Amino acid sequence: MNTVQLAAAMYQCRDAARTLLGVHYARDMDLWAQTIRLEAERLKCSELAAALRMSRETPDGFRTIVILAAAVEMSEPGTQAT
Repeated sequence: MNTVQLAAAMYQCRDAARTLLGVHYARDMDLWAQTIRLEAERLKCSELAAALRMSRETPDGFRTIVILAAAVEMSEPGTQAT
């Protein structure tokens, strides 16, 4: 998967998470962003690299979606739709 395809998939995850989480979206994104930041510190890597690693290691499809959605929100704060 090239960079453009990865970015498109991550944006799709954000849209899916926004739909699935509804009113809990912003809260959950904040919580996942904290988790991603801690993992990036622990692994001594970028937040994006930590999020991608976390998403690959989880067996839970929904969790994968929200991790990647949080990574998008971390890179583009304030793009959360209401």
